[in-house]
Amino acid sequence: MDSKHTPGPWYLASTDNGAQAHLQTSARETDTYIALIDTMDTEQDANARLIAAAPALLEAAKALVD
Repeated sequence: MDSKHTPGPWYLASTDNGAQAHLQTSARETDTYIALIDTMDTEQDANARLIAAAPALLEAAKALVD
């Protein structure tokens, strides 16, 4: 199965004031932004962390199937 997503790992980085955050890849040379979250509250923070974990969750699911 070929992957059609930006390879992980991904991480969540907040802005200086903490009002916004963005998901990006860990490849520092490319700093690919995956999403921008305009307003951070508890629910959006949890959702952003879940999205950031998606590549690792995919790998874990594949390992269970194999």
